[in-house]
Amino acid sequence: MTDTPQVLLGHHLKVLKLPTFLREHDKIARQCATEGVEHTGYLLRLAELELIERERRMVERRIKEARFPAVKSLDSFDFLALPSLNKTLVLELARSEYVLRRENVIAVGNSGTGKSHVALGLGLAAACGVRPFLPVLLAGAAAGPVQAQMSVNDVDASAVNCGAFQRWGAGGWTVTSPTSMTLNTGSAISLAPGMSFGPGTTQGGVAIPVILDRHCGNL
Repeated sequence: MTDTPQVLLGHHLKVLKLPTFLREHDKIARQCATEGVEHTGYLLRLAELELIERERRMVERRIKEARFPAVKSLDSFDFLALPSLNKTLVLELARSEYVLRRENVIAVGNSGTGKSHVALGLGLAAACGVRPFLPVLLAGAAAGPVQAQMSVNDVDASAVNCGAFQRWGAGGWTVTSPTSMTLNTGSAISLAPGMSFGPGTTQGGVAIPVILDRHCGNL
């Protein structure tokens, strides 16, 4: 009889399709008991873990459905090797607002100028950040500059759980517990423990260190 609640809980969590709740609730309960965390904090930790895992699976599914010939991020693109490329514009495009406006992006230039890498990076950013996402169109012609509407540093969060981050070095931050940010662009970003962001780095086109310096700079 004493196992009945545990069995029922497992059944209900499976029916509700909450696999992370099912897998982690015992361990998180022990951690919260040790740390003296109340029931709302316990539920918050479980909910954040479920959200992070669900979004991770969603991103994996999008990348698989997109059938990218290779998976490349903008973080690995060498902007210094191509000074004529508008880095600010590329990072702004990585916010994927053009997807929400149902617009295409046309990368133009001669062979070997990084069009494919940028296109794949934008596609990956879209897969990680918005839904649904559209293909990036490649072309090999010249075109004039495009003016971006918002700087990447203008993106902000409505609220930040500063206790979920630890500052290091000159403007670096590490995530110490699961958390998420709701952005002024209308989207949200989930962050898992162990993720680190150095000065000037971005996550899905969002300047996480800038936001954390703004809200938690006194840590």
